[in-house]
Amino acid sequence: MDVDVQDALELLILIKDLDIQFNSIRQENEKQFVRLSKKIDLQHHIDIIDLSSFHESSKDEKFDDV
Repeated sequence: MDVDVQDALELLILIKDLDIQFNSIRQENEKQFVRLSKKIDLQHHIDIIDLSSFHESSKDEKFDDV
């Protein structure tokens, strides 16, 4: 019985250590996700602005540059 309790305590300590390590990884991933999301949002906003500068010309308009 004592061996089972000792094994359980060692396993619990191992699980807590792994949780601590994974927690730091999760936090770093969250930071990178937020940074990347902001970068993507900014790029998307720039793309929308670029596209909005173009407009569909009417059929009667002539293109001087073509």
